[in-house]
Amino acid sequence: PLNGTAQGDPDMIILNPVEQNINDINIFSSNLQVIKTKYLCIYMKTSDAPTFRINGAPPTGTFTPMPLGNGYSYLVENLTNYPGQSFRLTSTEGFNAMTYGMGDNESYGYSAGTNIKDLYQYVSINNQYATVNFPTACKGQDFNFSMTFPYQPTSINWQFNGLFPDVTINSPTPTSTSVVNSRTLYHYSLAGNYNAANAGTFPIKIVAQNPTADGCNGVQEIEYDLEVYDLPVGDFSFATSGCVNAPVNFTETNTVLTNRPIIRSFWNFGDNTSNNNITNPTHSYSAPGPFEVKHIIVTDVGCASDTARKTIIIPNPPVAAFNSTGPYCAGNPVSFVDGSTIGAGTIAKWIWDFGEGTPITVLTNATQTHTYNTAGTYNIKLIVESATGCR
Repeated sequence: PLNGTAQGDPDMIILNPVEQNINDINIFSSNLQVIKTKYLCIYMKTSDAPTFRINGAPPTGTFTPMPLGNGYSYLVENLTNYPGQSFRLTSTEGFNAMTYGMGDNESYGYSAGTNIKDLYQYVSINNQYATVNFPTACKGQDFNFSMTFPYQPTSINWQFNGLFPDVTINSPTPTSTSVVNSRTLYHYSLAGNYNAANAGTFPIKIVAQNPTADGCNGVQEIEYDLEVYDLPVGDFSFATSGCVNAPVNFTETNTVLTNRPIIRSFWNFGDNTSNNNITNPTHSYSAPGPFEVKHIIVTDVGCASDTARKTIIIPNPPVAAFNSTGPYCAGNPVSFVDGSTIGAGTIAKWIWDFGEGTPITVLTNATQTHTYNTAGTYNIKLIVESATGCR
């Protein structure tokens, strides 16, 4: 966008391939040289756009679907009035980004970055919840290795440098195939589950025999680092009056031993209901009882915490009861004797409605008397309230 007066300098920004996108990057949007307007452009899949954040908050602008309907959307965000000049851009999935600024005489623009990766040959770690696109695993949790080649190797040798026993596979059969940019890719999975006992960075080498056109065997070595992360620790506290149908407010008190962000929170409230991907939820129980609440968190590298468990007690509400003694004559006092009960805790309030005026509230179960000056039929009500406010 232009404001009609900015001259600036001509700039060209080379767009990155959508396959080599990023999902966590910091940019600097400068105000120097009398830059008057600053913008950020984002291009990403429409289905992932709701997860995009600027400094942890949703953008002020809205994503617009691309005209060709290719499943992607774009965002043009005006950064001019944002506080500060540094911005962290994040999403659960990848995006392409560029930022630029303009003044009367100066302008700038650059790509926010790219994830340089080989689209045709790469190592994969099968980790159920991971959203990052580099080889990661979690301490004490099972994972699987796989390797993708743009050719069919005659053998694959996995060298784990002591982390696991080395494995050699002769005449391997691809687990599956796919086509990328008209090239056939062959995917090879290493059988069995693997489990790392310690966190850390572990170098791994894959040696593949690549048959050449002249019949000679060519050796290719692929080296990479396996990142093994500690598990996060999920925990929570809760606040509640303990009443049926009253809200219970849960607050996460998680501990993450690494700098990896939490991307998912799983909750099981113990009453056949659950809630996923909600931080600090609120829940109410429609019946009394003990309920075991379970909570799990997952980081972006796919590490899931052990299940945090706590029991919430929702007692039965107090039961109001009373009887009365006469004589039931106009002008004579009638006595009302409390017979209310409570399973746990104490009753703190008795609210009497004698059927002919404003109810009264008393703080003891003492016998109440009331005189009816006019003969008739009166509907008597008693409400009792526990010390925690339950009725």
